[in-house]
Amino acid sequence: MGETAMKNISFPRYAEYNCAFRYIVEEALGARYVMPPALTRRTMELGAKYSPDFVCTPFKTILGSMIEALEAGADTLLMTHGLCRLGYYGELLEQILRDLGVKSMRLLTNNPDKVYQLSEFGIEIAKRIPIQMEATKHDIRYLKTKQERMGHILNF
Repeated sequence: MGETAMKNISFPRYAEYNCAFRYIVEEALGARYVMPPALTRRTMELGAKYSPDFVCTPFKTILGSMIEALEAGADTLLMTHGLCRLGYYGELLEQILRDLGVKSMRLLTNNPDKVYQLSEFGIEIAKRIPIQMEATKHDIRYLKTKQERMGHILNF
């Protein structure tokens, strides 16, 4: 098997959680973690520059942090759609990244519709990486609902 270049992975600056993300990326994934710079006025200005006026401040901060992480050498961004209203604004964030030149991504998702949505924006999904967790009695009903109603690919 050919040698694969090590990924340079980052996650938007989010309080002090980046230390945990660094550990997971480096120890569990064996990849290089690119620590995004501390949040500054420039972070916010970058996010505001590429964001529509109507989006919230956390959206602009996260977008600015993603741009700074790319500038610092990240070639892979971990994204979540659960912060603030990012569940709603996630597609907008992806569109802005595409407009800034992001052409392909590896997507951590169990939702096959997300792959389709991103390809509609012109972003190639190089690989869909399933998020496999062990179902417990506390979340099995929730997970089955996601599988049945939204088509999520889950194995129990």
